[in-house]
Amino acid sequence: MTLQDLVQLLQQQAASASHQIILDDAALGRTDLDDLIKQQLQRTEGNIIVVVNPNDIPTNPPANGFSLSGFLPPNSVDSFLNLINKNVTMNFTSNGTAIDLILDVTLTKENNQAVSWSFGTSFSDMPASALDSLDLSDPHFILATLTSPYKQNSKLGLIVGINFYSPLSLTGPLDAVATLISKNPL
Repeated sequence: MTLQDLVQLLQQQAASASHQIILDDAALGRTDLDDLIKQQLQRTEGNIIVVVNPNDIPTNPPANGFSLSGFLPPNSVDSFLNLINKNVTMNFTSNGTAIDLILDVTLTKENNQAVSWSFGTSFSDMPASALDSLDLSDPHFILATLTSPYKQNSKLGLIVGINFYSPLSLTGPLDAVATLISKNPL
């Protein structure tokens, strides 16, 4: 599987009226993505569906990979973790035999509009907890098929599987931590 093969497949898929692309083992020439999706994103179909603008798919992808933006589908049946219409960025790179994927879901953006999100939104079986009251700004779920820095020149690293990233304000249940730090600076 090459990046050019992937681009051709994505262009064919996105040409449909729904503009949906489907990411899975077959699309990326992999043998581990379907299981990763089933286990970590709790999506029984083993694929990820993303709505894209067909004009955003490059005709000739650079050899070092390409990015593509889109949205998760507008219904939970086609999405995962109760995330609908969320903004998504996909980064595709070639590892020589298959395509690696970093799928970055912005949890507080739906169709480029600000929305609220909490852990309970995606994990309804998790009892209400202090996690839901954390002051998270710009939280992201990132699914990665490779170990990689989160962003270029970032010291934050991704592991294979689902990752979570968010700046965190030391407010609410973390007020005591903020007080402790302010009294005992490092």
